[in-house]
Amino acid sequence: MKAISILAGLLMLAVGGPALAASAPAVSVQADAPGWITVYYNHSATDGALWFTLQRQDSAAIFQSSAPTGQFTDTNLKPNTAYTYRACAIYQDEAQPVCSGWSTARTQPLGPPPANYDPPTIINTAVATDSISVTWGATGTYQFIQLRIDNPQGNLGQFSVKNVANGSYLFRGLQPGVRYHVFMQGCSHSLLGAGCGSWSSGVWLSTASPPTPLMPPGKPTVRVRAPTTPGVVSLDFSVNVAQLNSSDVFTVLRNGAQVARAAPTSASGPTWSGAFSEPVTARNTYQVCFQGFSPPGKTCSDKVVDPATRGSILWYNDATGGIQIWFMSSASRVGRATIVDENARPSAIGLPWRLVGGGVDFNGDGWPDLLWHNDQTGETQMWLMKANAVAGRATVVGETGAPAFIGPPWSIVGTADMNVDGAADIVWHNSQTGETQLWLMKGNRVASRATVLGEGGAPAFVGLPWSIVATGDLSGDGKPDILWHNAQTGESQIWIMNSYRVAARATVVGEGGAPAFVGLPWRITGANDFNGDGAGDILWHNETTGESQIWFLKGHGVALRQTVDANSDGGGAMVGPPWRTVNH
Repeated sequence: MKAISILAGLLMLAVGGPALAASAPAVSVQADAPGWITVYYNHSATDGALWFTLQRQDSAAIFQSSAPTGQFTDTNLKPNTAYTYRACAIYQDEAQPVCSGWSTARTQPLGPPPANYDPPTIINTAVATDSISVTWGATGTYQFIQLRIDNPQGNLGQFSVKNVANGSYLFRGLQPGVRYHVFMQGCSHSLLGAGCGSWSSGVWLSTASPPTPLMPPGKPTVRVRAPTTPGVVSLDFSVNVAQLNSSDVFTVLRNGAQVARAAPTSASGPTWSGAFSEPVTARNTYQVCFQGFSPPGKTCSDKVVDPATRGSILWYNDATGGIQIWFMSSASRVGRATIVDENARPSAIGLPWRLVGGGVDFNGDGWPDLLWHNDQTGETQMWLMKANAVAGRATVVGETGAPAFIGPPWSIVGTADMNVDGAADIVWHNSQTGETQLWLMKGNRVASRATVLGEGGAPAFVGLPWSIVATGDLSGDGKPDILWHNAQTGESQIWIMNSYRVAARATVVGEGGAPAFVGLPWRITGANDFNGDGAGDILWHNETTGESQIWFLKGHGVALRQTVDANSDGGGAMVGPPWRTVNH
């Protein structure tokens, strides 16, 4: 027996097809002794009932089961007293249980004290997972009582206790979920020894089955909903949990701080879901945690970085060395932030250091980092960021752990997770040989190097007038690609990559399907998924007018062109020297 405290949760957990007509179980009751009544129920219909409960009119629910037919012995009752019961079926689509009518039985009255050696009368029992307790009523003239317990395999033991009125005995060390047979007899001592009467007919009792342990909640998953309103982040999240309690809750964290609590609202099997939306004006990291209380446990999702500001524009000031990030939603700027150092002071870094990349996560903490190169020493340095603040700096080291100093004719032309292992990599190009080489990174250490190969497997050597202008997933296949531009013809070409190998090449075409040839004063300064459709877009900047323009791509074709809007008012954002955009 176990109390029903989870009826509401069970109603919510059930899912399935369209409900059939609900029906109530049949119920009957039988008084077996002065201290207990057996309640029988039967539900022969196959109409999708999930659970069945027995209820006593003066009490809460006293029994539950998923079996459509069963019985329950209600113990610890008063002799010669009427008790009323009913059986209920619980359905998925019914707000309330469907119950039978009430049935009444009266417990048997206590009989007169037994004479001589008649066996004692068991008037009450109680069971647990590892024990059975029996209580007997008034006794005869015998001096002690013997009790015997059997299981289906045979006798387990025989015990003697002093004869007292309304005595009891507890059989310990039993197996859970096993049916036992308990007998009693009365005995007395005399000069000739002990004499005992006949054994009682016995009573069958089953120890309780151990409760099925509930699995702790799983790790929540977070999905970023496709943005429909610029500057609004919308998250959908879910968790697998065996049993939901009314106090279980999701918590939403922004940049490590809790910003919302959300109750699970819908279920599909063991999966419970929730949602959250808020305006966003800067690049944020979101995480969702689930706190369960029965069983207790807290689990948290992986971090989701900047889901609403799909893409950003990185600016560098050649006069001051300052850096600013524009957080974008489509072509609209929804926020901006100045990069500050470890002491919260605006960064001011100039030559011989050059900002050569950013917007990728090198150390796997969920925050996009910045990459610098020193033209004099050949050192490459990562700025490991937390939001817009420098949290640490790390020099790039080679496979052996020594600093990797690289200079002309090699130059860094891009940063992306080229081998899709979760760690950002560095793309280099040799202006003399035309070789393109990937540094496949593990944090700030080069794990391996790979020359970019063409479709046939031979190294792909490409030089002027072609140059690499951006890296990113332009094809929408989940793998970063390489974007080239021809300074003479104005052609832009996408190398659709599979790690370090070219899988295909495609010339960027305009809205009408013809190749889109664009030259100076326009210059490609980056590739990002600005509109959140899963494929990268191309960022252009006009060095004469200061206009920035986004080409929103579908495959290798331009679907739409929009001027970057700094104030979300339909006006353009004209930015020129000493500010310039940086490829990232």
